[in-house]
Amino acid sequence: MVSPDGPAPQRDPPPLLEAEGVEVEHVLRRGPLRRPAGVIRAVAGVSLTLAPGETLGLVGESGSGKSSLGRALLHLETPTAGEVRFRGRPLAALDAGALRRARRELQMVFQDPAAALNPRHTVARAVREPLDVHGLGAPSGRPERVRALLQRVGLEPEYLGRYPHELSGGQRQRVGIARALATDPALVVADEPISALDVSIQAQIVNLLADLRESLGLTYLFIAHDLAMVRHLSDRVAVMLLGKLVETGPREALFRTPLHPYTRALLAAAPRRPVPDRARSGVLVAAPTGDLPDPADPPSGCRYRTRCPFATERCGLEAPELRAPAGTAAGHRVACHHAEEIG
Repeated sequence: MVSPDGPAPQRDPPPLLEAEGVEVEHVLRRGPLRRPAGVIRAVAGVSLTLAPGETLGLVGESGSGKSSLGRALLHLETPTAGEVRFRGRPLAALDAGALRRARRELQMVFQDPAAALNPRHTVARAVREPLDVHGLGAPSGRPERVRALLQRVGLEPEYLGRYPHELSGGQRQRVGIARALATDPALVVADEPISALDVSIQAQIVNLLADLRESLGLTYLFIAHDLAMVRHLSDRVAVMLLGKLVETGPREALFRTPLHPYTRALLAAAPRRPVPDRARSGVLVAAPTGDLPDPADPPSGCRYRTRCPFATERCGLEAPELRAPAGTAAGHRVACHHAEEIG
């Protein structure tokens, strides 16, 4: 029955996953005795959300903390600070049994498929293992479930008895994806799943991930270097630098109108990617110059300032927070003091 005041407004579904102020620290060890020599804040206060069925692309240079963030979101690596909530429940508050049950819905596809698979296990055993560990389905029905999973990722039953060394890189990654799907997850963190593959295979794996998202309703955190693949697969994009998010936004808005000099530099460095625009000063935004600063001793203030052509004294004194400059698309935020001036 329709209310006399009209239909109730539709509300967005609650986030599947929420991260608030997540930090991850790694102890830096040096010397033959591997003694502690400092701390690296691989993730420095990151907050984000993932809606059901959404793909968030996470990009940034090597050493920016992307993989550490992905592992922290699944609690494969315990955050030093902050909170991760899955379906509204803080993962850190779950006991061992509840966390184990939650992990059935939280899976990861790893960067190196060769290292992710046990060389002594056949494909059948690798894909079946999650079913056995979590006690899913009757044991008698698990072989058929394994065959169905292989077919879903494009592998024929003839691969069941093969070992990882008998497979190509793309085939090994398909096995890794099948293994991640075995528990019917809601969220999959794909940690640079194509970077170790031949260029000719990369598009096939990304298209497979896209097809699985549509058919299974999966939610992805897609970590990658390849901006073209990120644009193809993602609904939203987050740009990470030295442990912090410097820009987030809807895919097309971020690619069409990047607001942070670092995002523009990444686009400029991408193969066959023209620079989106010129700064008001007429300076062409170039690829990042110089090496990435030492993660154990990042620059004060803005972490991009030592390589940014627009840096001012304020950039060294005050760390910018993510904000939405006037006139930008909904959900488009940037951590830059001068976004309006250089946009």
